[in-house]
Amino acid sequence: MVDFVGAIQAIVGLALFFAAGYFLSFVFFRKNEADAIERAVYSLTFSLTIPPLIIFFLNFLLRIPINTIMVFVVYLLVLGGSYFYHMKYGDGKG
Repeated sequence: MVDFVGAIQAIVGLALFFAAGYFLSFVFFRKNEADAIERAVYSLTFSLTIPPLIIFFLNFLLRIPINTIMVFVVYLLVLGGSYFYHMKYGDGKG
């Protein structure tokens, strides 16, 4: 039997992982500066580097333990911050 909570956690984690990198790519590059393939590579690169660096420095400097909740919160904060930056200062402003 498949663990339902583990499956939901994996789905939400992957969505959060890619969404954080996607909106980080808009922080560094405007909408027309990168095509779809470049945006995908940037989003993967940013989601693999920036949140783990934040997690490392939080653990190293503030001695905050690394656990699932802390990783989830850091990715949510990165996603939210980059989304609101994109909406306020980027091409997403309406």
